Amino acid sequence: MILTDIKTELGNRILSLLLQRGWVVEYEYPDTTIDKGIDYDAYTLARDGERLEFEWDNWDEWQIRGSQATLQAIGEEFGIPPGRNPTAT
Repeated sequence: MILTDIKTELGNRILSLLLQRGWVVEYEYPDTTIDKGIDYDAYTLARDGERLEFEWDNWDEWQIRGSQATLQAIGEEFGIPPGRNPTAT
C-alpha cells in the first residue's frame, strides 16, 4: 500500500514520531548527495520485521509505502483520510 501527496511538514512529523516510537533507520538517502532535502530524500524505517519506505521530492512531497494495516493506522492518527490517494502495491 502507498500513501501519497503528504505535505512536507506532516511527513517530517510522522517520520520523527515513528523514530521516537522505536522504528529505526535502515536506509537514509546519503547526506553527501547534493540534492538531499532540496529535490529528493528517502528513508527506510524498520521495526519488528516490518519496513516503511518514505520518499520525498520537491514536487509530490512525501509518500509512504508499507503494509496496509500500518498505513491505515498512520492515516487515522495523522488525519490522512482513507481514500486519500492510497493504492495497493
